Amino acid sequence: MLNETQHLKVNFGSLPVPANCQRSTWLNWLLESIKTDTATFAQVEDQTGNSRWELLESTLVYRCDSGLFGFKRGAVYEAETGLRTVGGHRLSAEAYLDHLDRIPVTDINQMPFVILASHLVSRLDSIHKTQDHEWDHSRSQIVSEGDKWRVNLKVDSALSFGFIRECYGDLTLQLVPDSSKATAPAPCQIFSGASMELFA
Repeated sequence: MLNETQHLKVNFGSLPVPANCQRSTWLNWLLESIKTDTATFAQVEDQTGNSRWELLESTLVYRCDSGLFGFKRGAVYEAETGLRTVGGHRLSAEAYLDHLDRIPVTDINQMPFVILASHLVSRLDSIHKTQDHEWDHSRSQIVSEGDKWRVNLKVDSALSFGFIRECYGDLTLQLVPDSSKATAPAPCQIFSGASMELFA
């Protein structure tokens, strides 16, 4: 059995834009678009007491494999079947989704974590340029994996987030504690309201 002990819903809108960034109509659109992008993580504890942060859902749904839905798998299915609890409480699938919707949003610059991205891309040219915008990978790690390339980077600016948002490929987001910030999120509260039955 898995138990979610903490939750974090991160908004990426306040990520800084580098001062030397060359603006264009497309880039201005991108920077405006990311203001509403979010990702929801849960700290999940297994039966042995080990815990890890897990991505549940993200607005990067077509780029990022989240753990929320699946055929007889995923967090919603596990909640409904009793394989996953929230703060030790069993929730139905609809109550679980309601709970996730009510998690307060945290500004990415106010959280005690950093987000690391690992992006597996099939086209080398898309790593370096999108819509005539050249991505700065001076702090990224790019390694060849067969006929694909993996780009590892820290999501700490609007442009690093813009890259993972616009470059097609298999994306993994990882939440890692930031040693320079000591405050951890509060233990989870269950946010639940009236909802319809998903499974009758």
